[in-house]
Amino acid sequence: GLLKVLQQEQSSLESYNRLLGETYSRINSKSSSSADILRSAITILTEATGHTMAHGENTVSQVSQKSQEMDQVRKELDEYKRIANTDSLTRIANRRAFDEKLSAVYANDSHTLSALVLADIDNFKKVNDAYGHPVGDKILATVANVIRANVRKDCFVARTGGEEFAIIIDGNTAEEVQQICERVRIALETTPFKNSKTGVNYGPVTISLGYCMASDAEDAGELYAKSDIALYCAKNTGRNRTRLYEDGMKKDFTKSWLIYKR
Repeated sequence: GLLKVLQQEQSSLESYNRLLGETYSRINSKSSSSADILRSAITILTEATGHTMAHGENTVSQVSQKSQEMDQVRKELDEYKRIANTDSLTRIANRRAFDEKLSAVYANDSHTLSALVLADIDNFKKVNDAYGHPVGDKILATVANVIRANVRKDCFVARTGGEEFAIIIDGNTAEEVQQICERVRIALETTPFKNSKTGVNYGPVTISLGYCMASDAEDAGELYAKSDIALYCAKNTGRNRTRLYEDGMKKDFTKSWLIYKR
């Protein structure tokens, strides 16, 4: 590998350094004539220098090659990680990527203006039962596209399971997050879901959203739980609406946010 190449270069330079020392000693020796010593020294140093330069050039070439190989490996690893963190159906982040992102929310002090939004397609099971999973899959992919198109590019969007989605928003107040959620909700509500060949209308498809500001929770687990309670309240008060977590909101149960234990 690269370490072996560098070790070989170090050994070559050490040998060259020893040769210089020996030649210096011979020049200072009184046992031979000055002319003989100089001729011998020049011959030895010329050959050694040429060999060392050639070895150095070869080392540079090998290091460059190894560096390119390492870059390629790094790119492949990045691609494997991207695939592992992407939902194959919707092409947005999956639950694994969401868990990593959410756990990092409280890693720095800038989390005070962060929010977790949990969203759930209303009555999705009825659509699946009525029209089948292929139609349900198309609806899921369309919902993901609508969410992605109606939030900033720096917002993190993931499908966290089934018909559930999550958005992590940084740098906005609760009022601004509410506006973002409503933009997503209205955009989806007005998106046509119609089979162009058969004319069957699958819509309207609506979504309920619940969110909590990171400043109102102690850690990622509590943030998820409170956002989930807000989503539950949005569902329980009529669906197709956005609710911000407030003190006093309750739910019969809460889900664990962390699926992939590391």
